[in-house]
Amino acid sequence: MSAGTAVILSVGTDEDENLVAPLNDQLRDEAGWDDWTLGCLGDAFGGPKVPPSLWGGTVKYFDFASFARIVCGLPWRDRDAVQVMLYDGADFRWRMLSLDDLLAAVAGRPS
Repeated sequence: MSAGTAVILSVGTDEDENLVAPLNDQLRDEAGWDDWTLGCLGDAFGGPKVPPSLWGGTVKYFDFASFARIVCGLPWRDRDAVQVMLYDGADFRWRMLSLDDLLAAVAGRPS
């Protein structure tokens, strides 16, 4: 069984929620992740209190550079609220990244 990478995305506004569909499309088209979809995770939390704007998905052969470039290229309205959690199945750990961390990675700077 090959390891996959789990992705959780949190955004801050309704306008930014509308960017999840274009993000999915670009990751399928440009990164070549044919079976990729970030789905809404709100239904996974029981009760009336659910985290707003929380999306998740898993992909094999995760290309961090392509992911970071595509996420950074979207016109996020509340850029400070964009957060990504990545779980690498090979390393068995989560990483929390801000949009600034992703931008640093795209630019080749340590985050």
